[in-house]
Amino acid sequence: MNNTPAIGAALPAHVPPPVPAAVNGPDEERRDYRPGYEIVAERILEQFEFRRVQEMAAGSLAATRATPAELRTIEVAMQNCRHGFAQGQVDVFNQGDEDFHVGVAVASHNTFLVSTVRDARRLQRQSSAIGIHDVLSEGTAAAVEEHEAIYRAIRDGRPEEAAKATADHLDRTLEDYRREIQRRLFRPTGSQRAR
Repeated sequence: MNNTPAIGAALPAHVPPPVPAAVNGPDEERRDYRPGYEIVAERILEQFEFRRVQEMAAGSLAATRATPAELRTIEVAMQNCRHGFAQGQVDVFNQGDEDFHVGVAVASHNTFLVSTVRDARRLQRQSSAIGIHDVLSEGTAAAVEEHEAIYRAIRDGRPEEAAKATADHLDRTLEDYRREIQRRLFRPTGSQRAR
């Protein structure tokens, strides 16, 4: 007898996107309404939460499983990030960043982590309409140093340190996103700037 629950019961239920509440009159509040920017900001937070869990696991596993060739791939990606930042080349930094995070996932030797890290990063790029990937900033300088800390922990076979360095990196990156969202949402309009 098969006691395995149906696949549908094991999967999370689909949650429809929020829909503005009906307004019957001018004085009634739209209690369920949330502006689009709030929903986008919430999704970005959720993506970072997801990435944090996946990439901490990947970093930890990579510290015990990475081959010399995989370590070299991660190191080169880290160096490309540093070079892109030092030379003001956004595209070089962004490619190095992509190669670094995917390289760590590959070094975990877990096919599912590789797939989820790639997909989460792709979704984050698609949903990031704020253009944070188009500029180099203080956050970019911090990312260069954080990548090095992650790399050293993996290279030295320290899984807990690799996971913590990854968490620190993604937490700081999320704060950069939050600051940029706040800056863009609440910057003064043309008439207010003239004051």
